[in-house]
Amino acid sequence: MTVKVTDYKFGVSDHTNTDLANLNDEEFYEKKLLQTISVLAKAAELTRPTIIEMERIEELKKSSPKIKTVSTSNSATIISPIIINRTVLSSLEFSLLLIQFTYIESFLNIISDCTIRKNNRTNVLLNAELEFLMEKKSTYKNGGVKTSPLFVNIEVKAKEYCRLFAKANDDSFSLDISKHYWENFIEAKKIRNSITHPRGEVIDQIETSTLFEIAEFIYWFTDQMFELIVRYTNFKHYRIIENYSYMLLYNINYMNGGDTSRITEQIKRHQEIVELN
Repeated sequence: MTVKVTDYKFGVSDHTNTDLANLNDEEFYEKKLLQTISVLAKAAELTRPTIIEMERIEELKKSSPKIKTVSTSNSATIISPIIINRTVLSSLEFSLLLIQFTYIESFLNIISDCTIRKNNRTNVLLNAELEFLMEKKSTYKNGGVKTSPLFVNIEVKAKEYCRLFAKANDDSFSLDISKHYWENFIEAKKIRNSITHPRGEVIDQIETSTLFEIAEFIYWFTDQMFELIVRYTNFKHYRIIENYSYMLLYNINYMNGGDTSRITEQIKRHQEIVELN
């Protein structure tokens, strides 16, 4: 099957879609998993203008270190170029954080789709587990079945979807949440939530260390999941996905000071992937 990433609408999850229903299992997995590339590529590419703005601000500081916001006699305001660029950079950083979480959510939804598809053959998952994957809750009332949305936290999805994917394939797997990547993911989620669901103090700036920590989690989690995917499917395109997750991490590490000793393990893994392909 010839596959073009641009043919897909990212994030669409429809188990009754006739096009998907007509695919065999391997074609289904390939079509679904290639959807992960779209938003991950956007996240990686967003690091480039972010780095440019950071470097531009540093140059402005060198050329005009004393420029500040100044009020004139007629109440007009002269705004420093540094402040303008800092505003642009802040917007890029917020976008970068949110798109990283968009990738995680979308990747988890695709894993859910693949798990449900596999269970259509193996039939090993409980009804409650299938409802959990579909984020729906069914109740029986007055002689009929009522279906309602089921909210599931992203960290619960991350732990359970991989376990259920393995179970649907008559296997077992448990995500090692003792890793520091997991703790950093939970902390970054709190910051994401304070932006998307503000309840207290408004955050006006994202630390590059937070962006780095979530990018580090993405690289680790994607690698963990694709160990399962490669085990259970014939998906051949992990190198593309790994390359984008590595680019995302490497560029954000550069933004966060550029110390490559922090990503020694990922650099080694990236080299292994390149050599294998």
